[in-house]
Amino acid sequence: AAEAAAAREAARQVGDEAISTEAKHLLTAMPEALKKAMGDAAASINSAHFAFGKSKIFMKTEAFRALEEGRRIVLHDVVLHIQRVHRGRLARRGVEGKRKVWLEIKALLAHKKLVVAAGAVGNGLAAGRSRTLSAWFGESALEHLGSKEAVRETLAEFRELVDRAGELECQNGDVLAAQRACRRMQLELEAMEAVEGLLESEDVLSIEKALARATSLNLPRAGPLEELEALLRRLLNPPEPDPPEPEPPEEVEKEEEEEELAKKESKNGEEEGKEEEEDEEKAAAQQTEEATVEEERAEEAAPREEVGAAGGKEEEEEEEATVE
Repeated sequence: AAEAAAAREAARQVGDEAISTEAKHLLTAMPEALKKAMGDAAASINSAHFAFGKSKIFMKTEAFRALEEGRRIVLHDVVLHIQRVHRGRLARRGVEGKRKVWLEIKALLAHKKLVVAAGAVGNGLAAGRSRTLSAWFGESALEHLGSKEAVRETLAEFRELVDRAGELECQNGDVLAAQRACRRMQLELEAMEAVEGLLESEDVLSIEKALARATSLNLPRAGPLEELEALLRRLLNPPEPDPPEPEPPEEVEKEEEEEELAKKESKNGEEEGKEEEEDEEKAAAQQTEEATVEEERAEEAAPREEVGAAGGKEEEEEEEATVE
C-alpha cells in the first residue's frame, strides 16, 4: 500500500510538471496568436493577462474579449472554407450531370442524323437569334425516320433528355438543336394527324389549310397527303355525269307511239272539256232568257188584274142599285 501511494504521488508530480510545461507554452503562444488574428487590436495582450491553476485558466477581461473576438474571426474563416468546399463539390457534380446529358443529346442527334442549319448551332442559336423553323433543311423528320411510330419514339427520347437538361440548366448548341428537333417532330405529327382526319371531309377550306401546312413542313407526298390532294381535286372539279346510253330502236318507236297517243288523248280531253263548257254556257244562257220572259209576262199580267178588279166592283154596285 505504501508503495502504491508513493507511485501515485510520483505520477501526480509528473503530471503537474507536464501541465505546467503546456501552460507555459500556451502563455507564450496565446498573445502571439491573438496579435496574428486580430492585429493591432490585441497588441497590448501579453502573458501577464493569463494565469493557470490546477484545473482552471484565469484571464483579465481585456484578454477574454480579445480571445472571443479572435475565436469569432477564426470560426468565420473556417465556415467560409467549409462553404467553399461544399459549393465546389456541388458545382463539380452539376457540371458532371450537364456534361452527361449533353453527351447523350449529342450522341442521339448523331445516331438519328437529324439535321439543323449550320448557322443555327453554336453562338448564333445560343444567343437566340435563330429560332424559326427555317433553320431546318433537308427532308422532313417523318420522311427521314420512316413512320409516325418511329417519330413518336424519337420524340419521347429527345423530350426526356431535354427535360433533364432543363432541370440542370444546361444550355448549349446541341441542347437547343434537340429542342428544335422536338418542336419540328411535334409539328409534323400534328400536321399528319390533321391530314388523316380530313380524308373523309368535304370542307375545302380546311383541306387547303392542312395541305399548305404539310407542304411548308415538306412532308412526304405519298400516303394520306396524296389521297387528300386527290380529294381536293374531286371537290373542286366534280366529274361530269356520264351520257345516257342509246336506247334500242324498237323501244324508241314504242315511246314515240305512247307519246303520240298521250298527246291525242290530251287533245280529245281538252276538246271534250271545251264542248262541255260550251253546253253549260248555252244552258245557262237559255235559263237566263226563260227567266227574263217570265218576268216580262208577270209584269204585263199585273195591270190587267187591277183593271178586272175595278170592273168587277162597278158591276156589283150597278146590281145593288137595280135591286134597290
